[in-house]
Amino acid sequence: MADTQDTPETETPQNYSTSSPETATATETAPRPVLNVPGAAVGRRKQAIARVRVVPGSGTITVNGRTLEDYFPNKLHQQLITDPFTVLNLTGAYDVIARISGGGDSGQAGALRLGIARSLNLIDEENNRAILKKAGFLRRDSRVIERKKAGLKRPARLLSTRSAKAHYSDAAFWHGRRARTCQWHPHRRPGAHPGPGDSCRPGPGPYCRESQV
Repeated sequence: MADTQDTPETETPQNYSTSSPETATATETAPRPVLNVPGAAVGRRKQAIARVRVVPGSGTITVNGRTLEDYFPNKLHQQLITDPFTVLNLTGAYDVIARISGGGDSGQAGALRLGIARSLNLIDEENNRAILKKAGFLRRDSRVIERKKAGLKRPARLLSTRSAKAHYSDAAFWHGRRARTCQWHPHRRPGAHPGPGDSCRPGPGPYCRESQV
């Protein structure tokens, strides 16, 4: 007779699950090393210009010789300025020294953020550029206030109907403008004015070329 070998008995599982067992434990992301390299850049927004220098330090931000909280008391402006450090997980790793001129509070805050983002991009372009670009911190906001136009009350608002009628019927407006325009055709020059009876009103208007003859 052949010798029989005892086969080990396999353990039957007590609980069944559709999820695969975890074989590897999640590793915590280590903080990024801070490079001992300074960076400098210029940021602009509206009429504001910010000259920024970023150096390794403890996270102190100095603007025109004053602290960030003193120069920008608005919390939204403070958060706007520190956003580049927040998205890169570098809060408290660098000191910022900035000189700002021109513009208001909003414009200066946007210029300072752009200068900080550009400086961090120069320090470590390989690791910082993709994150800063995705957040939109490397693109200058080119929006500026629209200038006022001649003849308009506001940058992009026309005169209302009542105001336009009062403007064209004012005697001071027509003083010294003999035979230049017609009351019913103020946009036409005298050479292009139709003859009597061809205008939108019967007969020539009081400011018509024919009425001055």
